[in-house]
Amino acid sequence: MLVSSVDYIARRIYLSADTVDTDIDTVLVYKEVRAIRRQTPEHQRFKPIIVAGGNVTKIPGLTYTPGYVILLYGCRIVPYDAAHKLRLIRDTFTDDGNAGRDCFDRTSLVNAVDIDVDFPEREIREVTVGGSSLTPADIWSYTNRTLTALNVDSIALAVEARLESSTTTHISIAEAVRAELLLELSRIDASISSRHASGALVPANIKQVNDVNITGVGSDANRWRAA
Repeated sequence: MLVSSVDYIARRIYLSADTVDTDIDTVLVYKEVRAIRRQTPEHQRFKPIIVAGGNVTKIPGLTYTPGYVILLYGCRIVPYDAAHKLRLIRDTFTDDGNAGRDCFDRTSLVNAVDIDVDFPEREIREVTVGGSSLTPADIWSYTNRTLTALNVDSIALAVEARLESSTTTHISIAEAVRAELLLELSRIDASISSRHASGALVPANIKQVNDVNITGVGSDANRWRAA
């Protein structure tokens, strides 16, 4: 657990003792703040004070920006109050013009905390294999497709994890999305199937639909039609 607590009124995110002398990826801080927000109705009264982004096109079809984190409305991250060193390994900045170690508020700390900034300038490059890019049809026709599922946020987390991997491909991302889709689509399928059970077939002697009299028997030779 990286986050000890969140103060939306003071706009401060307090790190836990688990962060002492560690590398800090603020994307993970963002995810924990988001999880705490979901479980705390009081937090939901306020606007989010931290967001994550990335994967923005730099050269269409070729390169994309890496992930980053933005602190909003004057938000700052407060290190754990113990003498230690932190190393920031994710591009982090604020909406009021600060970046890197200036995203941290150490004014209330009794102990000295050193913050080092160490994240490389990177880009995500899309590699075309076999002379052509994969299309949506290619992805959905993948041999092991089994549509399965959680909610949109879970899908986003799964894709984020894949994007952070050096072995990410269109297929691996599509497979991750499908793996997150099972439960919800299974529920939809069960709901639809229950409405079309054998006992719910259209009767052969149907005579009226939506107050319109019907004639015919529903066969190719004598289709149902308005009388």
